[in-house]
Amino acid sequence: MLHKTMSWPRAYSVKGNTKMNDPQFNPSFDRNAPPEIPDIIRQGLRYSQRLTHSENLHQMGGVLEVFNSKSGELLWSLVVYENKRHPDLEGDVQDIFFKSMKFLNDTELEIENEAEKKYLVNVTSKTSREILK
Repeated sequence: MLHKTMSWPRAYSVKGNTKMNDPQFNPSFDRNAPPEIPDIIRQGLRYSQRLTHSENLHQMGGVLEVFNSKSGELLWSLVVYENKRHPDLEGDVQDIFFKSMKFLNDTELEIENEAEKKYLVNVTSKTSREILK
């Protein structure tokens, strides 16, 4: 059972990105807030987890966004892993967000999610694959 938390809105306003001004921002208190993980700025790019719903990606969680670190322009986004919802369960308790992000080398970004699964993102080819244990 997930416990209600009042820290969810704060999680949406970290890292200099005020998600509360996002028209899709609709905090839920049925699950804990997503883990607070810092954006990674590397070679003029800012790598960030998308915390809000995306109409064209049709899911919450599992989405990496890459911005120009100076202009803030979104350059590309990638569904790192699919997060399909079961229609008979409440949606927000099914959301699976990133737990950690770190570069392993110049082209490979490792992402671990709340379900303890790890993924390797190739930032050159903009592809993702699960790292099997």
